[in-house]
Amino acid sequence: MWQAWGCNPGGSPNRPFSIKETYPYSAVGDGDNLFRGVAPDYRLTGVKIFAGASGSTATSELIEAMDWVIANKLTYRIKVATMSVGSSATSTTLRNAANNVVANGIPFTLSAGNDFPSSTIGDPALAEKAITVGATNDDDQMTDYSSNGPADSGKPDVVAPGGSFNVKTAITAADTNDDDAEVQSFPDYNRNDYQNLMGTSMATPHVGGAAALVIQALESH
Repeated sequence: MWQAWGCNPGGSPNRPFSIKETYPYSAVGDGDNLFRGVAPDYRLTGVKIFAGASGSTATSELIEAMDWVIANKLTYRIKVATMSVGSSATSTTLRNAANNVVANGIPFTLSAGNDFPSSTIGDPALAEKAITVGATNDDDQMTDYSSNGPADSGKPDVVAPGGSFNVKTAITAADTNDDDAEVQSFPDYNRNDYQNLMGTSMATPHVGGAAALVIQALESH
């Protein structure tokens, strides 16, 4: 058991905060986990695309994953899909595959990428029917890394908290249980724990969770 206190008296302007973290993570009085997500009652169906730690994969594998989601939406009751891949290249094939996910009744949230100002948004995030997500910082402004454009694309469609590289404010998310560092030789000390990351890949699940809540509300009436 360990505990850690964090306090930022200043925070962003007029927004001070303090937190207490305890591992193993426990409820904070309302029955929820300490790090409660946007849609905590939803279950996730993981579709692994990347075979290793290289951070890259083939276009055909991305399309295969999107087609798998469509083929298995009833089996796994898939209501929303989210994908975080960074690309500044354009691909009509990828774009069509992403649009096809939405055409089959599955809202699809895609990360805009972290390449501003060097590159604009690429595919599949340029899909017209998909929801492309940019990242905001602690002051509810677009981060200095969040990709946008190209001109007349209307992308990104929406923004959500993604963390700020310049002040090292990150988004807390569930760990993969592979390791607790960015090198494969480092052991995973605590199973089912959390890690802090930044980028539009962290913003995108916020929107996916919000979409899931909208669907839940509509289906309840």
